[in-house]
Amino acid sequence: RGISIVVCDNTNVKHWNYARYVEAAHFYGYEVEIIVLPHPSPEVAAARNIHQVPLATIQRMIATWQN
Repeated sequence: RGISIVVCDNTNVKHWNYARYVEAAHFYGYEVEIIVLPHPSPEVAAARNIHQVPLATIQRMIATWQN
């Protein structure tokens, strides 16, 4: 479709969470670059998130993060 850049913005805590995106990108000829941004503090993440994810869930996500 002529799209040069595709961004998949999600929590993607575990590698398997984004494996399908990587697979699809390679299938369609895209080069994949994984960019990991620094985590804010769990308290800041809880205050900012628009999905009302509880603090305990955010803490668990950060504790189990695969880099």
